[in-house]
Amino acid sequence: MNIKRLFIFVVLLLSLVILSVTLRGAYGNPQVEEFKNNLDQATKPFELSPERGRFLLTMNLSEHKSFALNQEYADAVYPDVGWYNGKFFIYFAPGISVLVLPFYELGKLFNLSQVFTYFVVVLFGIANMALLYYIARRILKFAMWSSLLVPLIFMFGSISWGYATTLYQHHFTAFCLFSGFVAVYKFRQQGRLSWLWAIYVGLAYGASIFFDLPNAILLLPVPIYLILSAFNFESLGQSLRVHFRTAAALSGIVFVMFLALQGYYNNHYFGHWSRLSHGLLNYKQIVDTGGIENSNLVKEQDYYPAQYFHEQRLPQGISVLFFSIDRGLFVYSPIFLLALIGMYLAFKDGGLERFMLISIPVVHGLVYASWADPWGGWAFGPRYLIPAIGILALFVVYVLDKWPSFKVKLITFVLFLFSSAVAAIGAVTSNAAPPKKEAIFLEADWGFKFNLKFFPENQSSSFVYNNFLSEYISLAVFTLMLLALLFIIAGTILFVMPKYESES
Repeated sequence: MNIKRLFIFVVLLLSLVILSVTLRGAYGNPQVEEFKNNLDQATKPFELSPERGRFLLTMNLSEHKSFALNQEYADAVYPDVGWYNGKFFIYFAPGISVLVLPFYELGKLFNLSQVFTYFVVVLFGIANMALLYYIARRILKFAMWSSLLVPLIFMFGSISWGYATTLYQHHFTAFCLFSGFVAVYKFRQQGRLSWLWAIYVGLAYGASIFFDLPNAILLLPVPIYLILSAFNFESLGQSLRVHFRTAAALSGIVFVMFLALQGYYNNHYFGHWSRLSHGLLNYKQIVDTGGIENSNLVKEQDYYPAQYFHEQRLPQGISVLFFSIDRGLFVYSPIFLLALIGMYLAFKDGGLERFMLISIPVVHGLVYASWADPWGGWAFGPRYLIPAIGILALFVVYVLDKWPSFKVKLITFVLFLFSSAVAAIGAVTSNAAPPKKEAIFLEADWGFKFNLKFFPENQSSSFVYNNFLSEYISLAVFTLMLLALLFIIAGTILFVMPKYESES
C-alpha cells in the first residue's frame, strides 16, 4: 500500500473512530415500557419520534413478525403513528427498520441491540464519505488532497455528524443519491457491465422510497442524468442521428418493480395500493377525542404528498433552511458559503456531471423550502439538507481546487473550525432542539446555544462517553479532544498534503 492510499485509509479509519465514540446509545436491550419518560428524554437514544418509531418497528418485526403495532407499542411511538382496521402503524417508511433488523438481532446477543442497530447508520456514513471521495477524485478530477477534504467537510463540518450516529433516514438517502450518481457515471463510460450499473440506478432510486417517501422527488436528478446519458448524437452531414442505449430501460423496469412492491404493501396493510401511512387516522387525534372507542369521530385524511408542498412557502422556507438562527445552514455551517462560489465556477466550466450536481442541492432546497415544516420538527440544524450537504461539500472544495492559494486555504480552515465545533456540540449532546417560535414560548434558548446547557452537567448522548469516560473527563474536554483530532486531520490535508503531492 503506497503512502497516498495509506493516508486515505487513515482518514476513513479515524472518521470511523470519531463516529463510533459519539454513537448515541444506552447499555441493554430496551423494552417497550422503558421508552416513555425514560429513553425518550433529551440526550437519550430515543429522544425524538423518528428514531423511536423506526426502532420500535424493528423491535416489533423481531418480536411479533409484523409491521402492525399493538397498543403498547403505539403508545411508545406516539404521536407519529396512525390507526387502521384495529391496528397501529408508524408514519415513517419501513425500509430502514427492515434493513437494520439483522444488526438488531445480533446486538441482542450482547445485550446491545440499540447500539448495534444505530451502528448501521455509522457504516452508511463512512460509505457516503468514500463515495464523495470517489466523485471528487474520479468524476470531478480533483487533486487527492482536495478530494479527501470533501468527505471531511460533509461529515464533520456540518450537522451530518450528529445524524450519522442515530436512526434517521438522511444518511440512507444520501447513500442512494451518491451511489446512484456514481452508477450513472459508470454507465456513461459504456463499459461491458454498463447494463448492471443501469440496474443499480433503478435499485437505488426504488429502494430510497422505502427509506423516505420524498426521495421520489429528491433523487429525481439521478434518473434524469441516466436518461440524458443514454442518448448519443451522431452528426451525418446535414442530418443528426440519435442513438438510445436500451440498457437504460432496465433501470426503469427495476424501479417499477419497487413501485409495485410499495403498492402491494399499501394494499395489504392499508386496504388500497395508493393509501399511504400518513393518510391513516391520526392516533393523536384519537387520543384527544377520548380513545379508540371514539375513533369514528376522527376523519381519515386523504394524504397526497404534493399537498404538503406549496410555492408560497418558498421565501419563508429558504430563510429557515439557510439563514435562520435556529436552523440556517449558513449559521450552523458557514463553510458552505464557499459552495455558492463553487457552484458558480462549476456552472461556468460546464459539463453534464457538473450541471447535474448543481441541480441536486437546488432541488433539495426548493422541495423543503416549500415544505409545511422546513424546521424538521425539533431538530439540530437543517437536517433535511443532509444529502444535499454532501454535494455542497464538493462545491466548497471546487473553490480550493481552482484557487489553491494559502489565503483561500486559511479561510477554509477557519470556517471548518467553527462549523465542526458547532457540529460537535450537537453530536455529543442532543438533536432535540426546538425551533425559535417554540423556544420563545417555552422560555428556552434556540439554535445550537440550546445544546450548551448540557455541558455543565456532562449530559451526553455518547454511549462510549457515558459508559467509559464520564468518570475521568468532562464532556467539554471529551469534545475538545475530538475537535483537536479533526483540526489536525484537516490541517494536514490542507497545508501538508499538497506539498507532498506536488513533490511526488
